[in-house]
Amino acid sequence: MRAHLVVERRCEKLFEGEVVAKILAGRRRNTEAQTKLIAVSFVVPEFGEMFQRFGRDRDDRFAGATSATVAGKGFEGTHPGKATVSKMSTDSNHTLTELRADVDLISSVIRTADLGSPVATCPGWDLRRLVEHTGSVHRWAAHAIIHGSQPPIDTNFSPGPDDNLAVWIVDGTTALIDALAAAGPEAETWHPFPLEQKVWVWVRRLALETAMHRWDAQTAAGLEATLDPELSSTGIDEYLEMGLPRILARDDVPPPSASLHVHCTDVSGEWLVWSDNGSYRMLPVHDKGDAALRGPAADIWLVLMGRLDRSEVDIVG
Repeated sequence: MRAHLVVERRCEKLFEGEVVAKILAGRRRNTEAQTKLIAVSFVVPEFGEMFQRFGRDRDDRFAGATSATVAGKGFEGTHPGKATVSKMSTDSNHTLTELRADVDLISSVIRTADLGSPVATCPGWDLRRLVEHTGSVHRWAAHAIIHGSQPPIDTNFSPGPDDNLAVWIVDGTTALIDALAAAGPEAETWHPFPLEQKVWVWVRRLALETAMHRWDAQTAAGLEATLDPELSSTGIDEYLEMGLPRILARDDVPPPSASLHVHCTDVSGEWLVWSDNGSYRMLPVHDKGDAALRGPAADIWLVLMGRLDRSEVDIVG
């Protein structure tokens, strides 16, 4: 039985949706290694065409975000147990500090880098568009947190023609962090994800989104870029917990017949993904799968996000 991982990515209007991964898992007892296809992503709203190249994405700027109810029902239908959804921490102060640090780094990068520098992981994007995207996400989310509802679709969160992007992105993140801190992680809010409508979901999602785009910005500028292993483990957890069941529900794609064990080798983080009579199941446990994906947490997360070639991790099975 053979199994290997293929990654493709596509962006959406405001959220990265970044992760569209495809796991091609060979069926057991099939000498020709027939495959089942799983497309994985974070957010259900309209997607653009899938890129043909591995590890690439595009930003199709979806027109609306009406996915919360549909996605929630789909998630519950494919994964009624919901396994364990990581809240990162009920004390979000450290996470918000890291969020601010990532944005300060982005701001520092674009003060000296060429804003026209291409972002290789997002074809068609340059540094300017990456920063505009990230800053718009932060302002969009801050509006949702403050008002407790989905921002109006026609609201413009983009920078003005005279805005200094290095200042603009920091200002938006400051407002976002103020809103998150004032609300507290357990406060009720609105978000488009199939999880409880609590602020901690925003904290986790925005920390992950921003860290990955900080990595993008540094890499595009030719600078060394790293990701925190613990945060990366959280990113993998979110990916397997929230992304995979949502896309399965949306596209009515059955899980593979083979199971997959994902194992971080440097920090805590193990998951088993399998099919239970055609329904997706995932648990954060140590258990043997038909195939295994192993490596440092940051490398696994980067592979799943399409930033790193899959040869950088250990794929067995």
